[in-house]
Amino acid sequence: MIRIRLEERGHPARFTEILTLPATLGRAPSNDIVIDRPFVSARHGELYSAGDQVFYADLGSTNGSRLERRGETTAIRAGTSHANPIRDGDRIILGEGDQTLVMLIESTTGIRTDDRAVPPTVVAARRPVGGPHEGAHPVSLAGKLAHLAKRAALVRQVDDLDRLMATTCLEVFPSATHVMLAESPDPPCEPWEPGRVLARGAARFEAGPPPSPTAREAMQRHEALLVTDTNLPSTDAPPLRVAAVRAMIAVPVLHGRVGVIQVESRDQPHAFTEADLDVLMLLGGQYSAVRLRLQRESSLQARCVALAEANRHLEARGHPELFAGPDLQRFLDTLDPVLDTDVTVLVTGETGTGKELVARYLHGQGPRSRETFWAINCAALSDNLLQDELFGHVKGAFTGAEGPRKGIFELAHGGTLFLDEVGELGESVQAKLLRVIETGEVWRLGSERPIRVSTRIIAATNRDLRQEVERGRFRADLYYRLAVFLAPVPPL
Repeated sequence: MIRIRLEERGHPARFTEILTLPATLGRAPSNDIVIDRPFVSARHGELYSAGDQVFYADLGSTNGSRLERRGETTAIRAGTSHANPIRDGDRIILGEGDQTLVMLIESTTGIRTDDRAVPPTVVAARRPVGGPHEGAHPVSLAGKLAHLAKRAALVRQVDDLDRLMATTCLEVFPSATHVMLAESPDPPCEPWEPGRVLARGAARFEAGPPPSPTAREAMQRHEALLVTDTNLPSTDAPPLRVAAVRAMIAVPVLHGRVGVIQVESRDQPHAFTEADLDVLMLLGGQYSAVRLRLQRESSLQARCVALAEANRHLEARGHPELFAGPDLQRFLDTLDPVLDTDVTVLVTGETGTGKELVARYLHGQGPRSRETFWAINCAALSDNLLQDELFGHVKGAFTGAEGPRKGIFELAHGGTLFLDEVGELGESVQAKLLRVIETGEVWRLGSERPIRVSTRIIAATNRDLRQEVERGRFRADLYYRLAVFLAPVPPL
C-alpha cells in the first residue's frame, strides 16, 4: 500500500491510497488516480513495481514530471523511470511554473524505503462472505451466541446494537484489545469517516481512524480476513496517539450499505486463529440481520410519520372535495404513465392546490417508494444558502465551514427530491441544477471532484414558466429538463 498526499497551491490537500500496482495518474477518468487539472495530461505518469521496489514513469506528459528528494530536484524523462526507487518522503512534481501539483509519498508498505525493507501485511486466512465456512467452534461459545441473538432481538436503537456487538466481541475473544465498527461512505467515492472504536475496559466508543486498507480490501472483495504478525498503524482520538495493530480479524457485514467489524490485538502478533475468524463471521451475520431490521423499521416509521403529517395537512385544509371529486380523479388518471418510472415531473397550479401532495403521491406510487421523500422550498432561502442546502460543501469552502456537509441531493440518493417554487431559482442555482439533471453528478461547494447521485426530481411552481423563459428569467434548457412530464393540478 502506498499513501500519497496531493498538494496544490490554493487548494486543500487530499490523500489517496494505492493497494495494487501498476497505477496510472492523469486527467482522464480511466486513471487509477484522477487529477482534474488543465496542466496535468490525460495520462501523465505511472507508478509500477519491479521486485520489491516501486518506480515512477512519465508517460510523455506535456508539462513533465520531476522528482524531489531531500531538496534536490531531478527531471524525469518521458518514457523512462527515474534511476532510483521511490522512497518515503519523496515528492513527485507534476507541471511547471506556478501550475504544479505535488505528490508527497508519505508511507509505503512492502517496498524498499531508504534501503530498509518494510514487511508487507500477511493475510493468514480468508473466507468468502456468504459462502460455506466450517471451523472448530468451541461448544462454550454456543451460549454466548444464543445470548447475543436473544439480546439483539430486543434492541431498538442502532447505537445500542453497536455497543452490544462490540462488547460481545471483547467477551468472545480474550486476546482482543479493541473492536472497530465502520461503515462505507455513500456514495463510495466519498472519503471514509472515522470508525467507532471500543477498547477493552472502556465505558464508551471513541472516534478512531478510518478502517485500515486491509479492512477495506475485505469489504471490496466481500471476504473475511485474518491478519497476523503485522504492524499496521492505528490512531486513537482523543487524545491522539499512535499504536500498532499486531493482529486483526476483519469481517464485512451487509446491511444496506457495506460495513466492517474489525477486531484488533495491539500486543500479540498471533492473537487470533482461523476458528476465531469463523466465529466472528457468525457474529457478523447476526449483527447484519439485526442492523437491517432496524433500518427497515426506521424507514417504515419515517413513512408513517410522513403519511400522518400529510393526513393532518389535508384535514386542516378542509377541502375534502379536492381528493374525492371527479376532477381530481381525472387528474390522477393522467399521472398513470409516469407512476412506475423515474421521469422528471413538473407540477403546476395555483397556490394551495396541493402540489406537494401530488409529488408525494407520485413518490409513493413509484419505484422509489421505499426510499425517502425530501422536499425543499426554493423561495424560502437565498441563492447562497440554497446552493449549500442542495449541494453541500467541503471543509474550508467558506468561512464557518468547519467540516464537510452533505447536500439534499446526496441525502436523497435513491429517493425523490421535491423542489417547490422552482420558478424562484436564481441564475446560478439554475445552472448548477441543470448540470445535476444532465450528468447525475453533484459538486459540493469547494470540492474538486463530483459525486454520483441517483435522485428522482419532482418540481412545482405557481408561475407560468413558459412566459418566464420568454422573458429571459428562466433557462429554457432547464425548463425542458424539468417539464419532461407536465402535471397541471386543477384549481379548487
